[in-house]
Amino acid sequence: MLTPAFPTNEAERLVALRALAILDTLPEVRFDRITAFARELFQVPIALISLIDHDRQWFKSKAGLDVPQTPREVSFCGHAILYPGVFVIEDATTDPRFCDNPLVTGKPFVHFYAGMPLKSRDACIGTLCLFDHKPRHFDEHNRDLLTRLAAWAERELTFLGELQITALRLEDQARLEAVLEGIVEGVVTSDLSGRIETANAAAGGIFRCDREEILGRNINELLPERDRSKHGEYMRGLNQQPDPLTRNGMEVTGQRCDGTEFPAEISFSRINLGARQIYSGILRDISERKELERAKSEFVSTVSHELRTPLTAIVGALGMLESELAGPLPEQVREFVAMAQRNSVRLSSLVDDILDIEKLQSAQMSFKLEMIDIAGLLAQVVDLNQGYASHHNVRLELDVAQSLPMIRIDQHRMVQVLTNLVSNAIKHSPEGEVVFVRAIEKNGQVSVGVEDHGAGIPEDFRAQVFERFSQANSTDARKANGTGLGLHIAKALVEHMAGEISFETISGTGTIFRVCFPVASAL
Repeated sequence: MLTPAFPTNEAERLVALRALAILDTLPEVRFDRITAFARELFQVPIALISLIDHDRQWFKSKAGLDVPQTPREVSFCGHAILYPGVFVIEDATTDPRFCDNPLVTGKPFVHFYAGMPLKSRDACIGTLCLFDHKPRHFDEHNRDLLTRLAAWAERELTFLGELQITALRLEDQARLEAVLEGIVEGVVTSDLSGRIETANAAAGGIFRCDREEILGRNINELLPERDRSKHGEYMRGLNQQPDPLTRNGMEVTGQRCDGTEFPAEISFSRINLGARQIYSGILRDISERKELERAKSEFVSTVSHELRTPLTAIVGALGMLESELAGPLPEQVREFVAMAQRNSVRLSSLVDDILDIEKLQSAQMSFKLEMIDIAGLLAQVVDLNQGYASHHNVRLELDVAQSLPMIRIDQHRMVQVLTNLVSNAIKHSPEGEVVFVRAIEKNGQVSVGVEDHGAGIPEDFRAQVFERFSQANSTDARKANGTGLGLHIAKALVEHMAGEISFETISGTGTIFRVCFPVASAL
């Protein structure tokens, strides 16, 4: 027995077949009508519409046969789809390819076979075929008739595919519309001139009108006059990009249909629809978010006045007690005072850090940028941290290149950044080690490095170094002290001053943190 080979386009053929979603479906009159007519026209006991799956032939319609499918390896139709035109076996019992086929030697005892391939997407997916229990001659007239009947079956299959594609498109459109209607943000589309073509219900709700009232209007009309030029610049930036893309959201003031204004955020994409381009935009009412930001700002202000002031007094009083300016203290009391002093300083530092974070996020932190001699500033930072270094039995050394150029920074904020880096280096250095503070000019920038010789930053923590509240695990208690905010704040301060911060670390060797700023002449 000759097993049918796989066509060279087998993968594409199976895709075309399965795209019809017809396998294992119920019988349909429009297909059964074809096989019944073929059986009567050719006076054969069996007529089938056979579809060739990966490992079987399945019968969509069968006139004169009870089984729903047979293995592909014994199928006649598996051979038929390999040939153009009608494939005919006039006497299978004498054909060496089929004489020992189980469909010939057993039920349904096929002696004669004629099959015309059926196509979908230019791939042969099956046949309209005829079986007889005795040999037959099949002339050109019969071949022509079978070809015409196969074209009828092919049209029915094509119609089925188009019908299913249309149904899927309608289903996808209905699903998309349902999703858009369920989105709480406003979604609009417009042409390139800005004229709104579609809008979901949420868009109407945001502007307090029916969606139909904003259709046909220009997007600019949904903004007060003072914000329209800002939106125009945003859209021009979108158009100047070579490829369709989404731009980040932009905060504007929205103007409702009743004339009232509200804080809004918009983001748009340019989308290609064939030869046509449109804008797709998302609109958000951010009134609630702005109110939360205002409340948070008020809370920060309250903390600043109601918590920071008494903390400063507590830290000062404890410092006086610890230095015994008010008189000598018993040993046990001195220990309690020292513990209270350390923790109050830590709490004060935490409050300061949280206030700085809030100011940075709300753009309330002011920067006084001026020309600064970095060498003098570094000497000041080293002097400020000598006591902390001595306390940890660590030496501080300053190494500054000669004639460093001026840089434009905020002196107070730069001292804050460097103090954080130096104190971290001291804290993570073994006793007796040296922390170097170096400064050089390179490639038009002044680079300041703080170098320690500690254990280095663990590899699994390096990506989190500048994140908020992040601290590497440490068995050294003194290294665990801190808020986990210092490096995050340092990075934000440096970037606000147009600088860059980075680090290099080697496990077991040490870490270098660097901040770099353009020299003043390069600004």
